[in-house]
Amino acid sequence: MSFGHLVKPPILDVGTGRKTTTYPFGYKFPDYVTFDLCEANEPDIVGDAASMSLEDGRFNCVLCNQLLEHVPDPSKVVNEIYRVLKDDGACILSVPFMYRIHPDPKDYWRFTPDSLRLLFKDFRSVEVRPYGGKMSSIWSNLALGRLRFLQRLNGVIKSLDSPSDEFALGYVVYAKK
Repeated sequence: MSFGHLVKPPILDVGTGRKTTTYPFGYKFPDYVTFDLCEANEPDIVGDAASMSLEDGRFNCVLCNQLLEHVPDPSKVVNEIYRVLKDDGACILSVPFMYRIHPDPKDYWRFTPDSLRLLFKDFRSVEVRPYGGKMSSIWSNLALGRLRFLQRLNGVIKSLDSPSDEFALGYVVYAKK
């Protein structure tokens, strides 16, 4: 599943987490803005994703990777994403589903495809795809993939797995405004 060809600057990466030298889809975009609540993560803009102090319609693309489960009101974040997107802009968002609790600092939610479609109801088109299946979910939740001596098996587990709505490790949403 790759949406890289659909990403067009200017790009806003909401909840970017710790700043790294890597970029989405392995490409350094010319107008890539990071946004995070935590100043220590060194984002371009520090702020709350539920009330972004950004102008309406500024971005062609908003990325939001593994953030919604950590916010008290995910609908406010999705509404803000919609607001800062240009007309015909795209949002690419991912959330965990069958994944361990991981407070950072809180872990409030897990989302089903139906709940994601409901959150993105104002977008003109919404596609929800699972990532990971039964094997990945079991492997991840038993934390086996994090044990150093078993890490070489991560690729094997992934190759034996197939995405499944029923046992998804998580979901990726592609939504167009």
